[in-house]
Amino acid sequence: MVKIEHSQQNTEVIKKFDYKISLQRCYSYTASEKRQIMCTYKCKDLIYKVLEVEAPIHIDECFERITKYLCMKSAKQYYSNYKYFISQEIESGKIIEKNKFLYLKDTRIIVRNRNTPHYEVYCGKMNINYIPPDEIIKIAKTFIKHSYSIQEEELARLVTQEIGFGRMTQKIGDVIYSVFDQLKNDDEVRYKLGRYSHVPTIQISDIIKIAKGIIKHYENIREEDLAKLIMQEIGSKATKSTKSVLLEGLEQLKKCADIKYKFGSYTIQKTLSTYRQNANNQENIEQFEGFFNKAINFVIKNLFEFILVHKKI
Repeated sequence: MVKIEHSQQNTEVIKKFDYKISLQRCYSYTASEKRQIMCTYKCKDLIYKVLEVEAPIHIDECFERITKYLCMKSAKQYYSNYKYFISQEIESGKIIEKNKFLYLKDTRIIVRNRNTPHYEVYCGKMNINYIPPDEIIKIAKTFIKHSYSIQEEELARLVTQEIGFGRMTQKIGDVIYSVFDQLKNDDEVRYKLGRYSHVPTIQISDIIKIAKGIIKHYENIREEDLAKLIMQEIGSKATKSTKSVLLEGLEQLKKCADIKYKFGSYTIQKTLSTYRQNANNQENIEQFEGFFNKAINFVIKNLFEFILVHKKI
């Protein structure tokens, strides 16, 4: 896959991948062979060939891809067979269906460029119903992340252009605003008064870093109190998933070499490096005390000599 800069205004924001077609037309099958493929396990093989390249893909577009590959002008009578094979694979867990879009377990969401002659020749004009909601959300979140705050109407316009449509029709708008309803529940997005803004997510590494600073300050602290102080430190950055991240962070904290967890409390575990640091600190203190004593002795000695000289005068 080759990355393509598609948007003129936002080439530094959105990176697109050229849409790849999984199956090209094959003219060598006879009518009986086509029927046999659509009614047997061979149909499953074609489904996976499509998904390996084009997932996530709408369940109807996947069917179209297979029938076009077989050069079938009329294939509606085989749709029920196709749906049966899909349902079998969904039950087995090999295929995931989400809002009528098909995924494999390892499907990675990328933004794809469909606005190409190759796509239009083989798939026809773009259909907004065939654009995966996850792809629309990824585009929208990228714009939100690179904006301090963005109006919903402006975001919808930018997303429409980035998908490849010249303008936002009523049909396109209905789909995009429907996807935006899902976006409003995303942990990385804040929606308020018709505007979207980015919310930085808290990582497990952030939890551990904050926790260590608190433990170092208190020396010994119970887990419940530590959790409360961490949440206070996070403050407005907290999201719906923060609690689960906090719990996972505390579990990983118990495995840290410099942290000791016992009887529900955390303390700093003194390691060899800690002792070395303490030794270095002690050495620095001793050096300072030696310098300070010498300075005092020097001042006293000179002051005493000054007094003797002054009395003689």
